[in-house]
Amino acid sequence: MKNFIIQLFKGVLLSYIVTLILLLFFSFLLTYASIDDNSIGIGIAAITIVSLFIGGFFAARNLSMNGWLSGLLVGGVYFVLLAIITFGITNEFGFSSNSLKLLSTALIGGVLGGIIGVNTKNN
Repeated sequence: MKNFIIQLFKGVLLSYIVTLILLLFFSFLLTYASIDDNSIGIGIAAITIVSLFIGGFFAARNLSMNGWLSGLLVGGVYFVLLAIITFGITNEFGFSSNSLKLLSTALIGGVLGGIIGVNTKNN
């Protein structure tokens, strides 16, 4: 159980690191390229899916079991930590349609990464 929790949090941490790197790249792209404002939401969703796919993949591959569950938990913990961080910064807590979209995107990315990660583990 201890290893499960450690690998889960390593997956979440990896997801946050990938998110940070991709958001920095995306911000430079927005600054120096002509990108429509409507594309920002799509870019954020893509970054979330890719980041959590990688985190879920990493966690499930290292655990070698329950890929979908590992990915689901990585996505869920990622979302909860992000909600806590947001509350700490804004001092407001609310669950909106954007929150639901982010939660769905996080869970889907994590689950897909987990399913693929557990099935690519070398035996």
